[in-house]
Amino acid sequence: MSSPSKHGPQYPAQGGAKITGDPAHSTVCDVMLRGVERWCFDKTLAVDPIKTEMILFTRRYKPQHHKDIYFFNKVLILSRSVKYLGVIGDFKLSWKAHLESRYQKAIIAFSQLRRVTGATWDMTPKVVHWLYTAVIRPMF
Repeated sequence: MSSPSKHGPQYPAQGGAKITGDPAHSTVCDVMLRGVERWCFDKTLAVDPIKTEMILFTRRYKPQHHKDIYFFNKVLILSRSVKYLGVIGDFKLSWKAHLESRYQKAIIAFSQLRRVTGATWDMTPKVVHWLYTAVIRPMF
């Protein structure tokens, strides 16, 4: 690690860029987003910056204030959690939000199965077990 500067400790980043300990002086994110914008323009792809979320992964209780980060001339909003490919990730990289979401969906499905397999439906335990393994288990 390099010696501390007046802006905080510096950490080497890929490509020779330096990320300082003070996020207000870091431009690595801006450079990377400009590269994504150029790539999208070259490939004639459209990106909706309003639907784009930014998340800061940290262990700090109160993260430092950061400067505004622009993507296609729109300010990205800092989010506490983000859903990507069906997995919910939060800023502390814990599984709590994802597991809570899966748990709620399983409870709803289980309640619906209880209504379907009521006492008047005359379903055998084998059919009820099959419904459980076909509906509830795949959620986890």
